[in-house]
Order: sequence, then structure tokens, then C-alpha cells
Amino acid sequence: MENAQAVLVGLQSATGIGAKTLWSILEAARDNGVPLSEVPDMNSEALREQLKVTGRIAAAIEASDWETAASTWQRLAAIGTQVVTILDDAYPSRLVNQLDRDAPPMLYVKGNTDLLNVPGIGFSGSRKASEAGLAHTTQLVQQSVERGMMVISGHAGGVDAVAHKAAVDAGGQTALAIPEGILKFQMRAELREAYDESPELFVVVSEFLPGIPWSGRNAMARNRIILGMSDVTCIIEAGTSGGTWNAGVTALKLNIPSFVLQYDNPPDSAEGNIRLIERGAIPIPADETGIQLPGIMPTVDKPIQPGLFDHDTNND
Repeated sequence: MENAQAVLVGLQSATGIGAKTLWSILEAARDNGVPLSEVPDMNSEALREQLKVTGRIAAAIEASDWETAASTWQRLAAIGTQVVTILDDAYPSRLVNQLDRDAPPMLYVKGNTDLLNVPGIGFSGSRKASEAGLAHTTQLVQQSVERGMMVISGHAGGVDAVAHKAAVDAGGQTALAIPEGILKFQMRAELREAYDESPELFVVVSEFLPGIPWSGRNAMARNRIILGMSDVTCIIEAGTSGGTWNAGVTALKLNIPSFVLQYDNPPDSAEGNIRLIERGAIPIPADETGIQLPGIMPTVDKPIQPGLFDHDTNND
């Protein structure tokens, strides 16, 4: 098989090869100078010796359906998809910095790969966010774009869709982390026109096998892509369980600077906001007078630290 990207599809599809094993295989291939295109033709002994895998994993690689992998890759290439691994310069460096070995070893990327390492702010919020929450999202996104930040979010309705649309409307860039395989992806109707007109402003990222359908489990898992690619995160409205709550709690565990809207009279869709603030998130007051994103100094070289944000320490 000549195409290394097709080989990557085949490796990820092989039975028993999870993310950590794939990490190790990619590193061993690099360290031992093994071209990925040669892997399908290697015997078990060569796989064990040169890729440092067990006999079980070597057998799984030998049994991989390389023909299907090649066909899948042709479909991916036809829609402009690339496979980016942890060994590639295009891979989001923040993912490894934030998540270490929990970062996915390979990503399926459709769109402008140059955006993968642009400083970004992650937005998360309810699909059923209040009108005020959606208005605040638009304001914060516009301010983020003015400060040179890319917007990073999921691909759900509500806050996600509003954040992406507001970013592009403001002339900014946006990254969509999706909870399904790239071949199952369909751009939301409210974003389709903007994408068709300015595809260079978008990048779509998936860590899942190309044919994997949407699932709630995947939606939780893809939160780490949103968080890991973000210098900071902004939680618009979170419940006390579910995806947005998970994103907020995970961001705090990862020590990613996290901002949460603080309402005087929170809507039902923001019941979890105060709990996140109690856990250490930085509040952004939200009222009828409007909302203001704390000052951001984006940097390409390292994640933004909490000390670079202006906020009232009495509210911490």
C-alpha cells in the first residue's frame, strides 16, 4: 500500500488497537525509520521488532482489512479530508500540552489545517440555552475575534451553532469538534452558507473512525478536543449533568482557565453555572447591560495563563 494515510485508517480500524497502542506504533515507526506505507507488507516478526508491538497486536495488524482502508481513504480524500497524527507539524500542539498521552494520536481533519494551531477560545453551552445566553454568546465571540482568537466548539444546536456563526460573521475563524466520524458529518443548515462562501475560515476535527455515527458517549469524549485545543474556555449555560457540565468540570481538572457566565437570575439552562464557579471557574457577570470578555493576550507559543486575565479576585 503506497498511501500512508490509508495505512493510518487501517491501523485505527484494526481489532485491539486503541489510542495508546497507536501512539506507541507511530512513535516506534518514527524512531526506527519505518515508512507507514510498508506496514501492511511486514510480517509478524518484523512488526514485533520494528514497531515494538506484542504478538497479539502484530497479528491484528496483519489481519487488518487494508483493502477497505484504502477504499475509505479514497472517500475521505474525495471530500478534502486529511489524517493528522501526533508526529505531524499540523497536529494541534495544545492538545498534547493539555492532555499529554490522553490526546488522540490521530485526527481526521476537513478544512483549513492551518487553523489547528491558532490561539483559540472554547465555547460550550446548552442546546436549549436561553435567549439571553445566546445573545451573550454572540457578544463574547465578537470580542474574541477582535482579540485575534479562533472560536472552538462542538456542532450541536444552541450555543455551539451560534458561536460558530458569530465567529464567521465577525470575520473570524472557527473549529468544529464533532462526535462522529467525518464521513457521517453534515454541516448544520445555519452554517452551510457561511461554510460554502468562506471554507478557509473553518476546520472540522474528528478523532473517530470515519464511519462511526453520532453517540452521546462520543459527544462527551469530543469535549477533550474542544478543551485541549483551547487556550481558555467559556461556559455559557450548563446544567448539573450532561455535556456542558462535563466540559466545565474537565476544564477545571485540566487547569485550563475557565470562565462561566454569572447571572443575577439564572435561567433553568444555567443551573450548573454557580456550581462551576464554586469549583473555581472565573465568573463573567451577565446582565441586561451587556457582557464583557476579560482582556485576552493571545500567544502562539504557550497556553494563556490565568494571570493574564483581568478579573475581580473577590469573585474567585
